[in-house]
Amino acid sequence: MVARSVDEMKTVIQNAVARLQSSKDIIRGFFRSPDLSYILIE
Repeated sequence: MVARSVDEMKTVIQNAVARLQSSKDIIRGFFRSPDLSYILIE
């Protein structure tokens, strides 16, 4: 979706953040990247 106004942009961002908050697996997936392996705390 392309935001055509500031209000549309806010809505798109809020929806994206809500989706990320509700799907913790997406966030965990970011840290499975070999490029980010140094972040893992064991």
